[in-house]
Amino acid sequence: MRNNKAQSTLEYVALVAAVVAAIIAMYALINYSVMGKFKQSADAIGQGEQYEPGVTQVK
Repeated sequence: MRNNKAQSTLEYVALVAAVVAAIIAMYALINYSVMGKFKQSADAIGQGEQYEPGVTQVK
């Protein structure tokens, strides 16, 4: 009886670990997408005047 309970707990821990690993692996992609949306919004609000290194010239 104790083995089944320990096995069930181990399965839940493995499931949570797999979900956390997937989230960590996707973090860079999610971060890149969010930053792209922020830049898109800033370009729309600032009429394309957002600073970009090497492109924008400061007067």
